[in-house]
Amino acid sequence: MCYALSLSKKEHQLSDFHTQTDLFVDPPLVYEPTFHNNGFNHENVFIIPQENANKIVPARWGLIPYEELISGDGKPIKFDNLNTRDDKVFTFKSWSDSIFKNRCLILADGFFEPHRRGEQSYPVYCYLEGHKLFAFAGIYTENEDELYTASIITVKGNNQFQEIHNNKLNYKKKLDARMPLVLDDPFHWLRNDLDKNAITELMMFGSIKEDFKAHTVTRELYAQGKSFTYNPKAIEPIIYSDLFGEIEF
Repeated sequence: MCYALSLSKKEHQLSDFHTQTDLFVDPPLVYEPTFHNNGFNHENVFIIPQENANKIVPARWGLIPYEELISGDGKPIKFDNLNTRDDKVFTFKSWSDSIFKNRCLILADGFFEPHRRGEQSYPVYCYLEGHKLFAFAGIYTENEDELYTASIITVKGNNQFQEIHNNKLNYKKKLDARMPLVLDDPFHWLRNDLDKNAITELMMFGSIKEDFKAHTVTRELYAQGKSFTYNPKAIEPIIYSDLFGEIEF
């Protein structure tokens, strides 16, 4: 799963994400670098929407089905669905409405996963060599006021993420850990001619070929009432050890 990410680059670095596309942030002056964007706070992530693949727009993290987004019935809107499972995206209506025409890229330069050691949980920061930008596969909704909401596609975790995301619930229920889908060829995800088979193939085989680096970071990220949104301390490595030795990946 992916419930926290970082996007710590400057705005001009976002525009340089894809050299063959003239990307720009719209509206301007809304972007701020973040080091720990906690999905449960439903802050903005920055997405490249299928409908306009040269724009980088803010989207509330937590997909709201289109019908609820435009209903205006006075009921409080719930920001559910931070993540979207690849094996259910075609069958759940709140996701299936978006998977064909409202796919997006969600920009990040790192994300956080919990690792269990004994009775303690440790946050692990995952990133690519050089801390470079990458893109999650995602889906989104948009209303007439250009309010976007978005969700990250997750797939079965590879061996590395099975080791990192080893929570007790997965162990007891013999569940596979999940990981966000980071795309090897991101802009292929935004093509308008993809059918169900092509989308399924991308979710199965489109993951980035480059290995992620990972290190443990401060457990203060779990402290209630503390925010590390704009604090670079959130991604700084911290070494933990116990009777089993240092935690390494």
